Amino acid sequence: MVNKCREILDMKRMYLLEKIVFCACFLTLINGSNMPLLLRAELPPAPDTGTPPGKPTHGGTRPDAICKNTPQPLTALAAYNGRDLTVSSYPTFWFYMPYQPQDIRQLTFTIEDVQKGSIRTIYQTNIQLNQGSGIIKIPVLKKPEYALEVDKLYQWKLTVYCTKNASNDIDLVIEGWVKRIPMTVDLNTEFNTSQKADHLIYQDNQIWYDAINSLAEKYFANPDNSELNNAWRDLLEVINQESFSQEFLVESVLLSPQ
Repeated sequence: MVNKCREILDMKRMYLLEKIVFCACFLTLINGSNMPLLLRAELPPAPDTGTPPGKPTHGGTRPDAICKNTPQPLTALAAYNGRDLTVSSYPTFWFYMPYQPQDIRQLTFTIEDVQKGSIRTIYQTNIQLNQGSGIIKIPVLKKPEYALEVDKLYQWKLTVYCTKNASNDIDLVIEGWVKRIPMTVDLNTEFNTSQKADHLIYQDNQIWYDAINSLAEKYFANPDNSELNNAWRDLLEVINQESFSQEFLVESVLLSPQ
């Protein structure tokens, strides 16, 4: 009887030892880059040649969020097709803003570097709305410390704190990705020789942030131009956002970029 008990005890010890060895090996494998395990789990996989998928509207609100209901949601004018790319060191981002200035206590735009197992903010600015609902633009200011590096993937966030929210809890957030790619010799040649509009060249090469920005700048500078109006509608239709084609550009101001 004693020998039988010892055999059972030895088997349990061996089983426990095997579990410990397995866990140690598993942790070593997934943490080989010295990245904290929780952080690694939270970051989506980044494709080598594109950007992670996503959606142009916010993912939901806090249960007690008190933002005003609007017919259209806060929306990023971006492709979200794995090709949210730019050749610019200082890209511009465009959004449909459904709120009035009095509805927003704070609006913050952030770009983060998530390449090396940690999150580092490279650009952050608050935005002041000066007009009602419509399209807003958020440029990255042209300072060396804000420049996006070639072949690096960045995550951006637009966070909203509504007027009645007195806490530090975010009411709404939209997230997206941007990757800067080099201006190749072939692409530069195409710009210098093609009869196509710049936004069409960007679109053909699936450089969507620059396609949107190139046409948006021209269209909102001359919104009564029928050719630009049609081109803007067609581009938004390609990225499934044609419902915003008749929205006006509204004034906003960057406050204290960091």
